[in-house]
This record gives sequence, C-alpha cells and structure tokens, in this order.
Amino acid sequence: MMGFQTSAWLLAAFKHDLFMPSSPAVVIALLAAMAAAAWVGLHFLRLGRLPAVRWALLPVRLALGYIALSLLFQVLQRGLVLTTSWALWPIALGGAACVELIVAFYRLERRTVSRRTGFILMGLRLALLLLAIIMLAQPVRSLDISRRLQRFVAVLVDNSASMHVPETQLTDSEKVRLAEMLGVEKRPYPLDTVHQKIVQARQDLAARHEHLVRLRESKGDIFTTQLADYADKLLEALRNAQKTVTAQADAIEKTIRGKLTFDSKLLAELLDIKTKLQVQAHQRLDDAVKIAEHADSAQLARSYDTLKNAVAQASVALAEQEDRLAAAAVAVDAVFLKALPADRRARVAAVADKTRYMLARDVLLSPLPWPKGAKPASLVERIGQEYEVRVYSFASTASEVNLEQWAKAPTTQPADAAASQPATQPASAPAGAPSTEERMRTVAALPVEQQETNLAAALQQVITDMKGKELAGVIVLSDGRQNAGERVEILARDLGIQKAPICPIVFGSDRAPCDAAVVNVEAPETVYTQDRVYVKADIKLDALAGQSIKLTLWDGKRQVDQTTVDVPHVDRFRKQVQLSDEPKEAGMHAYRLEIDPSPGEVFTTNNEYPFTVSVSNDQTRLLLVDGRPRWEYRYLKNLFDMRDRSVRLQHVLLEPDRIAGQDPPPEIHASAARPPEQTEATALPKDLAEWLKFDVIILGDVDPRHLGDQQIDALRRFVFDRGGSLIVIAGPIHMPRSYAGTVIEEMLPATLPPPADLAGGVPMEGAFRIALTAEGQDNVIMRQEVDPKENLRVWNSLPDIYWRHPIREARPAATVLAYAMPPNPPDAIRTALAREQLDQDLHDQLRRFQRERALLMFQNVGMGKVMFFSFDHTWRLRYRVGDTYHHRLWGQVLRWATANKLPAGTDLVKIGTDRSRYSPRTPVTVRAKIVQEDFSPLRSDEVRVNVFNEKDGSLVLWRKLEFVPDSPGVYIGELTELPSGSFRVELDAPAAKPLLARDNVDKVATVFSIDPAAPTEQIELAADRGLLGRLATLSGVRLVDPPQAAAVMDVLGTDSVVEREHRDYFIWNSWPLLVLMVLVAAVEWILRKKAGLA
Repeated sequence: MMGFQTSAWLLAAFKHDLFMPSSPAVVIALLAAMAAAAWVGLHFLRLGRLPAVRWALLPVRLALGYIALSLLFQVLQRGLVLTTSWALWPIALGGAACVELIVAFYRLERRTVSRRTGFILMGLRLALLLLAIIMLAQPVRSLDISRRLQRFVAVLVDNSASMHVPETQLTDSEKVRLAEMLGVEKRPYPLDTVHQKIVQARQDLAARHEHLVRLRESKGDIFTTQLADYADKLLEALRNAQKTVTAQADAIEKTIRGKLTFDSKLLAELLDIKTKLQVQAHQRLDDAVKIAEHADSAQLARSYDTLKNAVAQASVALAEQEDRLAAAAVAVDAVFLKALPADRRARVAAVADKTRYMLARDVLLSPLPWPKGAKPASLVERIGQEYEVRVYSFASTASEVNLEQWAKAPTTQPADAAASQPATQPASAPAGAPSTEERMRTVAALPVEQQETNLAAALQQVITDMKGKELAGVIVLSDGRQNAGERVEILARDLGIQKAPICPIVFGSDRAPCDAAVVNVEAPETVYTQDRVYVKADIKLDALAGQSIKLTLWDGKRQVDQTTVDVPHVDRFRKQVQLSDEPKEAGMHAYRLEIDPSPGEVFTTNNEYPFTVSVSNDQTRLLLVDGRPRWEYRYLKNLFDMRDRSVRLQHVLLEPDRIAGQDPPPEIHASAARPPEQTEATALPKDLAEWLKFDVIILGDVDPRHLGDQQIDALRRFVFDRGGSLIVIAGPIHMPRSYAGTVIEEMLPATLPPPADLAGGVPMEGAFRIALTAEGQDNVIMRQEVDPKENLRVWNSLPDIYWRHPIREARPAATVLAYAMPPNPPDAIRTALAREQLDQDLHDQLRRFQRERALLMFQNVGMGKVMFFSFDHTWRLRYRVGDTYHHRLWGQVLRWATANKLPAGTDLVKIGTDRSRYSPRTPVTVRAKIVQEDFSPLRSDEVRVNVFNEKDGSLVLWRKLEFVPDSPGVYIGELTELPSGSFRVELDAPAAKPLLARDNVDKVATVFSIDPAAPTEQIELAADRGLLGRLATLSGVRLVDPPQAAAVMDVLGTDSVVEREHRDYFIWNSWPLLVLMVLVAAVEWILRKKAGLA
C-alpha cells in the first residue's frame, strides 16, 4: 500500500497565504475564475474610441488582473508549495501589467491578420507569459510517500551433528510435555502452566512495587498527585493478581483431588503450596487492595509505606512458591507418565526417542496447541499467516531451504549413507529402529560440513539476505552448541537494536549423558631424536562420578605411556593430563591417545585422538658471532646452546673478557662439523667451505678489523650464492656504522646516515616502544599470541627501549615488521593509527614515519635473505615474564631464516613441506629446490610431485610445481582436499635425475600428515542453555523449551511496517515545464510565419 501527503516542513517554510488554511479550495477557485472573467470581459467591452475612457479602465483592468493572479496563486498553494523568496504581490502585479502590454501590442497586429488568427496568437503569447509567471513563483510538489511493507521472519534450524544425537537424558516430565505439545498425550493437570501464571503475577507485582519506589523520589504535592493518579492502575493489577492466585490454587486443588495417586511427600507438598498461596499471598494482596480502593489522595500518601510493603510482601510470597511449584509440576508429570497404560507410555517414549533435529522438525511442521478459538496450525503455518517466512538449515554454513520440499524430505537414512547426504537432509534414525550405538556411528559418519556449528555465520547469512527488507525476528531451533566462527552476541545485540529479536528454542537436555572423550591434544609437530615428546590432553568425563579412568598413549601398536584419572563425585568433569614419550628413531610417528571405554557411554568414537609427530635428526646449523659479551649475546647463547635442541650452535666471541696473567685460549675455528656438545669456538670458520656449511649466521657488534676482507666476502658468498640467512644485530660501537662502504652495508635492508653524522658515536635516544607495522601484525615472526588483538596487547605491554642505531630509511624492497614509537608521536601519526581507512596522504606519512624509524626489517638478497635488528635489546622481552616472549620471537626468527631449508634430499636437490602436521582442510605447501653444481638455479618446466598414501602406497594425486622468480632454484605448489592420514610426497623432475645420480640417490621424498577432524560435535553433548539464554536476553525475550514454542509469536512484533519517503518535485525547474514553454513559443512562431508576421 502507498499513500501521499504534502510535506509539512515546506508548508511551514514558505507561507504566502491570504486565506485561512481551512478555507475551501473550491471557493477560492471560484473567486479566481470570477476575477479572471471580469478581467477578460473588460477587454471586450466596447466604449467607443475615447482615449480618456480607455485609459481610465486601465487601472481597473490591472487591479482585476492582480486579483485574478493572486487568487490563482492561492489555488496553487492548496496542492503545491510556492518556494519563491519574493513576495507574491509583485509577481502578480507585474504579471497583470505584462498581460495588458501584450494585449495592447497584439491589438495592433490583429489589424493585419484575420480575427481568429489574431486571437490565437495573442492567446499563445499570454499562455507563455502565464507559464513564466508560474515559474517565477517556483512551485514545488512536496510529497511524503508511505508504503506498507510486509515483515520477514527467518527460521534457523540447527542441522549439525550434535542435533542428531539420540537424547538419553530427558526426564519423565520433559517427555510428557513434548508428547503433549505434539498431540500424542494430553495431561489433565498441567501444573507447569500454573507455575508460569504465578511467575507472571509475581513479575507484575514486582514491577508495580518498583514503580511505587520511584514515585517516592517526588516530594510534596507532586508525590501525592502522582500516587493518586497511579492508584487505579495499581488497584487493577492487585485484583488481577488476586484472581490469578485464586485460580491457580483451585488448579492445584483439582490436581490433588484428581485421579492420580501421589505419595505422602508429594501430596503434602502440593497441599502446603496451595495453602501458602491461599493464605499468605492472598492475604497480602487483600491488605494492599483495601488500602488502594478506599483511600483518597491524602490517605494514600499517609498509607504509602504500608501499601508499598504489602505489595512487596505479596510479591515475595509468590516468589517463595515458584521453585516449589516448578519441582512439584515435574513430580506430577512423572506420576502421570507412570500411571499411563503401557501402549500410551510407548507412544510417549517414541516421541522422546527422536533426535533433536527430528523434534525441531516436528515443532515447526506439526500442529501446536494455540489459544482458544485459533485453528490448529503448525508453527511455520502460524508465522506464515502474518509474516513472510524464510527457513534456513545451518551447521558450519547456512543455506535457505525450500520449505515445501524440506517438509516432505525423509528424516531417516541408513548409517552407511549418512556421509553422502546433503546438509538439508541429515541422517537421523527412526524411533526405536537402530540401537543408540548404531545411531552414534551415524552421527560420526555425517559429512564434515555438519561436524561443527557456526551460528554466527547463519545469523550473518540472514542479515545479508534480509538487507533492504524488514526483519521481524529470527527463530533459532538449536541445542546451542556453538563451536566455530565468531561470537554471536554482537550480532544478537545488533539485531535487537533493529527490533528483530532472536527467539531461541532450545533442544536437548542440559544434563550431559555418560560419555568420556578426548577434547583436544597439544603436541609438537617436530622434535629431534632423544628429545621427549610432551603431550597435553584435555579430557571430559561426564556422568562417570567415582570411577577410575585409564588413559593410554600409543606409538603405533606400542604402548609408550599411561595414566589414571580418578573422577570426583560430580556430573561433569574436565581435566588436563600430560603424557610423554622419548622416540629413538627418526621419521613420522603415529601417536594415539586413548581412553578406555566405560559401561553406559553413549558412544566411544570420541575416546581416542590420533596425531603425528615428525622426529628428525636434522638440526639447524647456527653460527653466532659477536665482539663483546653484551646482554643480547649472552641470552642468545643460552637459548640456542642449552634450551633449543633443534639448533646446532657454534658461538664465537672475538673480544672476550680476559683475566690478567692468564694465557689466551687455544685457537678453535667454528665449524658445523664439530660435536654438538662443543659449541664454543675462539675463531671464525677456517675457510669459505666452512662458512657455507651453516644455515644461519647471526652477526653482532663486531669490529670489521676482526673479519677482514676475506671473511666479509665469505659472508657475501654465504648470502648471494649459498642462499643462507644473515641476521645482523646493531651495536653501539661498530655495527653497522663501521661497515660503511662495505658489502655488509649493501646487503642491509636499510640505508645508513652519512658516516660524518656518526663520527662521534651513536647518540642515545629518548624512550620508545616496539610497535608493529601492518606487515608485522600479519607476519608469524611477530606473533606472540594467536589472537591478533591479544598479540598487539602483548607488544604494547613490553617495557620501553632506550637505544637504537639511527637509519636513514628502510630500503624500498625491505619489509618492515616493527618500528620505534615515541611516547608523543606527531599528530598526523596519531590520527593515522586511530583510523581504519586512510587517505593517500596520511598513508604516505605513516609509511614514511615507520620506515625511517624501523627496528626490525628484512629483504631478499641474491639467493639468500638478510634481517636487521637496529637495536640490541630483545632481551628486554623477558621483563616480568621470563623466557616466554624472548624465546618465542627468536624461535620464529630462526624458522623464518630456515623456511627455505628443505628436510629431504641432497645438497643440490631437496624437497619439503612448510609443516609436518596439518589440521583438516589446511592447504599443504610443497617446496623443492634444484640447483646445479655451482649452486646456480636450475630452471625446468617439468617439475612435479607425486603424493602417495603411506598406509597402502597408493597414488593419491600429483601436482605440478611452479618456479619462484628470482629464487635460488625454488619450486612451489599447493596440495588441497587431502583426507586425514600420513602421506609421502616424491619429487618427479627429469632435469634433477643427473644431479641425484651424482650422489647415488634415486628419489627424494618427504612425509607429512593431516590430522583427522576433531569430533567437536561429539564432545559436548548437553544443550548449551547459557549461550541461547544470552542471545534471548540481548534481544529482550526469554529462552523457551519446545513445549512453549508457540510463545515466540508473542515477541515478533507487528506483521508490517510503514516506510515513509519524502520527495520534492521542482515543477518550476523541470523539463516538462521547459518543454511546454518551448512548444507554446514554437507554435506561436509557426503561426506567425504562416500569417506573414515573421
């Protein structure tokens, strides 16, 4: 529906009224017509040829013309707004004068043409003049357009694996209420309804009491008046509460006197509840009613405290019976179920045996009990009577379903077919058909898309689909087990603000069934031989109180460790345990953590957790060189010498502290071939070949005289030709200012100030902190925490630094990870950091600032890469946290430095993956490196890898590798869509075969593994009422169980909304008016042409 109304603001802004707004438009139009007729009539009045008479009539005609045009403007204002800033009377007067002039001029022309032609020409010119007069008045058609828009309701049905779990924890009461909702068995004594009405009465009384308390904030006569005004509403609420209490006490009495047989305890409880309602609660209400119904305003004010206390006591009396009544209702339902005949109990059991998903379908599609007078209808049908309905099925993703097809879709399928079914037709067993164990196997066999719940993605899908539409609400049918995606509370809050509440209907019991599961395992991807593998496991042990549960760690078929967990006497128990192993052989070890099954578990497929660990004896060969024993050198030596077993260290201190009178130590050249325990050397590598054996070199504050030209050239060859990684750490004495003009300076990823600027040494600088650039925030080197926000928090919490080596700026090809942030940066930098979107000028200023104050940067150089720390205080990362951040940073730096180091192959042909173990659906990056005997890259278009299953040796797939431009012979490719398991990837490159033959090697291969998908949906089996309850609270509604599903209709709001749109049509500045004026002028010109007047 659409409606139009002239905009009020324009009417108020441009007032040119001569008449009251209530004056009839017809009357004004009639007056205008009469004035115009009189005006025209005077022109046709024949009064002879006396000039005096004609001139005497001119003022009269002008006055009539002015009146006619003024009245015309008043008529126009009844439908339009005249927006001219001029007064209308000059326009009307000038228009009348122009009409008189045109009539006078055309009276002369009419003598040369026929009478008919003369009148037509004059009429056209007057029409053109009238259009011009109207244009000067600037008429605007201003409209407020209203449309009635139908609102939408989105229904989200959880189709994840946990919704297909057979429910084993429903109480007798929950079973009976479900059966009643679905029309299977009607209860004669629904005490839960009594409980709900008592709760509603108590909530209303509490609200009334709160209002009375607020009234007391007013003083004197204002308080007395407000209290008297509120008395009628309060009295009505009190009497309604009286009726409710009486009716519910009668309902309890009816239950007591009914056909059910209760034990003495339950009977006594019901009698006591009824008595308390009739005596205590009713008496308090009577006291309040007596005060409110007989008192005048003055008496009410005097009795305020008594009245307020009576209302409060009545509310408390009802609240005291709420929990007792809820428990009694559950007990009565249990008695009712036991009293049913066997066949009727079986029908109730059949309903309770359905999966959560089947119950959700029934709630949506089966007729539900509605208020008296309403026709039987399902929830979807009832919603569809008032709103447009969109139904979505969701698990890891959401998709809209065709409601008609979905309603007809089968809800049963064999377990072996479950994995092939689409997300909109999940596996679920019919009631009473397969066993619980078989049904659990079906759940485990569901597709991977159904093995997680992402409610946030589902809500985001609804928001996207409903963009531009009116969303009345979202009904969510779920067990609330959100285990993927972002937090949904933010989306719920946004929808609540838009008056589109999320109405959750929770399925499943919040009591966990008997089940043991390995929730998560933390284990290293790679260790080195003789290292211990420490495995941390999070386990859950539900409904196993008082039992001793054994956990076993297996390496293949070999048991390597075990432990026992004693479960305390609680329903839910979570614990972290640690087991370990010390693998003796290199290779891929297939570990498995297993919990011994216990009697009564709902299923055991989640009792084990397989994972792999790569055991390697290939260590990173690291050379650490520094001048003096500064703190940076000491902490790095300790880290790599004693704590990081993945590193084979050689460290050289060229200017060590000496004790007077003690002979210098013997000359020992650093060499990667020395025994692992001999890490300290006193001299640099002996020759170029020894330099090239290292993978990474850390060069500190070393006097260039200790290196010499030969060693500096060896460093150049190490980076450019061998493809090694050089890490340079600045120092206050020599590095890098003493290397100006050398190849060391050329390789650095930063340009240095002129040597003259640093002739007096490196100056001290005020305090600054380490700040991450955008590249640094995304780079794994700087990742102290997985969460990006938490990672920034860690870096921002580190202590200030007080020294760095000045640089001119980072080189164009360098990547800057961190920069020095002063306590008071320039305003432009503050502004840039505070904004998410930057214009080009701010972006350039921020980038220039960061690159001129770079602290940590790197770049590719030749076949290798160089990293530069322009400060030497990374040891300050240990402040108050110990080794954690310092070790993590340098461990990640070393992994970056050796990222191109491939674990398998020869010196000339290597292959490897970026990781040894992958989580499900994570791409596997394969790298190969092929160089010729002089270490120059070998280019070939025929380089591929073949991937074999380690278990049976079958070929899984092959993939071509692409050469990386400007790389030291590196080829790269990505493997996707691999199942879980262990795999061997072999290099297949004809050009590499002669290089392999030189070392008597036939093939090069490496292995990796992909973990099985974590059984997230099989871990937490109880419904999560907490999450759904928070969503309901944020939306201003309440969480309901399936028996109260009909209650969601009460919170969806109106079925339609009126959308109003304001439009202004500027008639005076429009094309139609211009075209009309041109058309009139053109017709006049054509007629004048034909008449010989042009």
